[in-house]
Amino acid sequence: MPLVPKIVVHHLQFSRSSRIIWLLEELKLPYTVQMHYRSDGGFASSTLKQASRMGKSPTIVYDGEVMTESGSIVHQLMKLHPSPALQYPPSTSSTFFSHYAEATLMLYLQPARFAELGARKLRAGAKPTLDLDPLKNDDERRGMEKQLAWFTAWARSSVEPALAEADAFLADNANFSGEERLGEGDFMMMFPLNSIAYGGRKRLYDLGDATVSWVDAIRNRPAWIKAQERMVEEEEGQKSPEQKAADAEKRPKQRPQV
Repeated sequence: MPLVPKIVVHHLQFSRSSRIIWLLEELKLPYTVQMHYRSDGGFASSTLKQASRMGKSPTIVYDGEVMTESGSIVHQLMKLHPSPALQYPPSTSSTFFSHYAEATLMLYLQPARFAELGARKLRAGAKPTLDLDPLKNDDERRGMEKQLAWFTAWARSSVEPALAEADAFLADNANFSGEERLGEGDFMMMFPLNSIAYGGRKRLYDLGDATVSWVDAIRNRPAWIKAQERMVEEEEGQKSPEQKAADAEKRPKQRPQV
């Protein structure tokens, strides 16, 4: 295995691939970024299927080997490039929260988010995605709103206890690793918690004081800041002239915080 591997990150903006870019900055590993852009409906670009069969983000190519699934990528990178500044092997709590991030939190956050995005499209009289027909009458609109209200309440009933569990752990521990060094669980948990604190899910759910303090501490880490700067640089720099012109017409919209 070469000491300095060739790493290509296939990055979709506002996605789980931000975990990988942040980790690479913490590990001080060089990497290149291949951008993929979301549609107006918020869905991933079909160009991701050129990177992996599933066409999902994150995907990285590590010395020619395609890796997918952020939890697996985080684990492999930390195993292949152990750093004294980070925790490896993972503690019991770090392993637990590395699974908890997706199997518990994102299990409810993701469908609730896309249900709301679809409803916004339907309210505006547009097809949301997947060739769904626009709403035809008031009965269909009321039905959609009732379904969305039920779905949102269902998600909240599961998300809020899950957030409370994470906050209780952070009240007694510096990080999800259970120590001062970050571990796999921290790299996995930051994506959903940051999205609730500052991103696309802001104000949709309540975070405990310990969680807010932890998110803010992560956002002040030099590697986190470098990762955000790199993502902005790549996202803007790789846009086609057509994309830049379309963006100019949409201003003054602000970039969501990540």
